[in-house]
Amino acid sequence: MRVLLRLAYEGAPFHGSARQPDLRTVEGETEFALRKVGAIQDSASSHFLFASRTDAGVNALGNVVGVDTDFPPEGLVGAFNAVSRDVAATGYAVAPVGFDPRHARSRWYRYLLEGDLHLPAWRRHATLFVGEHDFASFTKAPDETVRRIDRIDVDRDGDWTAFDVRAPGFLWNMVRRVVAAIQALSAGDAVEADVTAALRGERRIDLGMAAAPGLTLMAVEYDFPFRGGLDGARRESLRRQSHEARLRSRWLDDVLGNARGGEEARNPYSYGV
Repeated sequence: MRVLLRLAYEGAPFHGSARQPDLRTVEGETEFALRKVGAIQDSASSHFLFASRTDAGVNALGNVVGVDTDFPPEGLVGAFNAVSRDVAATGYAVAPVGFDPRHARSRWYRYLLEGDLHLPAWRRHATLFVGEHDFASFTKAPDETVRRIDRIDVDRDGDWTAFDVRAPGFLWNMVRRVVAAIQALSAGDAVEADVTAALRGERRIDLGMAAAPGLTLMAVEYDFPFRGGLDGARRESLRRQSHEARLRSRWLDDVLGNARGGEEARNPYSYGV
């Protein structure tokens, strides 16, 4: 039976998703957990494949791993979460025999940007990248660089701006380089004609690359639904982690406030629980 497991993880604890010798990676942790619960014996015999690779520091809410297994799929999410560290299973799907999870209908990435951005400018420049283009200037990939972006949305999300991009597939570093290019265009540090020429494959430009922690793989989408969801034990564990992260963030804000002094300083002992 071919089973797809939907995975969420923070990028910080890992050296990227792809397996690397002597380094902790998302693939390595995922394979370890699946072997520990008896779902697979090894990566080769189970045809262990990830849908997408994420760079070091990049997060995921909806990456997908596919394995051949006899483990009851409805119990795999809970079993996986009981033993995995820093990777959470959030759903499963039963796929056709031999299905390659890389063959997705669409992928959705979100980049979160802080600060007061001029949304009309960002939206206007984002349209340059929608459609089929040569992204050789926006990747480190040495091979075929023509890709199609289906949609880009730029909207406020609380104190942040969410840059959402959807496409069947992406090249290495592509989203982060597109974000950096639009940032340069909107700030007047790049010329639109140079970018459009690059997207036609007529020249090469380098407008830098946005930092990895702002990027999240939100979803990998197929023509069949995922079932189940986050089990209760892992949900409670993540809720505690979220609470602790908010306290750390508040503590850092207080440190900065007290460093400035004056009326901006806060009482460092005023936390609630």
